[in-house]
Amino acid sequence: MISSAGAALLGSLLAGSLIACGSSAPTDEELAGAEAARPAGIQSLAGVEIPTPTGWEQIAERNVDACGSMTNDRGGFDDAHIGGYSCAAMRRTLYVRMDGVQTSREDEAAWAATAELAKNLPGLQLSDRVPNAGGFLDGSRTRVDAFVQEGEYVDIDILPLWHRNETIVTDETKLVDQLAEQGRTGENVLQVTVTVPYFSYLRPEEEGSYVP
Repeated sequence: MISSAGAALLGSLLAGSLIACGSSAPTDEELAGAEAARPAGIQSLAGVEIPTPTGWEQIAERNVDACGSMTNDRGGFDDAHIGGYSCAAMRRTLYVRMDGVQTSREDEAAWAATAELAKNLPGLQLSDRVPNAGGFLDGSRTRVDAFVQEGEYVDIDILPLWHRNETIVTDETKLVDQLAEQGRTGENVLQVTVTVPYFSYLRPEEEGSYVP
């Protein structure tokens, strides 16, 4: 058991580490650069067409604009905030089975849906363990991720690392409400997420900390 003194020391160390990895606020120039690049990013996202898998129907779509500080991209606990700013436009689309049959992750329908997406979208790789598919389209920076999962467990807040400042652009079909309904009925959903990075600035003094 940790003593009160030890707990206090641990708390101060954790607080210190969080402060140490924090990135400073974006500069006016970075904000202006992101603002100038945003229309092209939104337009690029709109141009990415995802064919609806056979036997499924779309029930919701949500478009977000997400920005945040950059990291050194070392992965996992080695990641750390660094000076810079980046943004991405993202679209999340939910699908359910047209025939109303509940689909589990083990069902053939789940595997068929992600396999069809991987076939129709060059660059996507199909997992051999779970009905997931993901990758970059035709060597571009546009990423597509698709997976079948119970509605109550779908994380709609999956964003590029550290992009916690998101603005909802469109959400007429109320994606969160749809997920809640599917979760209530125990229904599995197919979620497809498209991510289009449109702005990235690494401050010169941080270039040595970045792993491209």
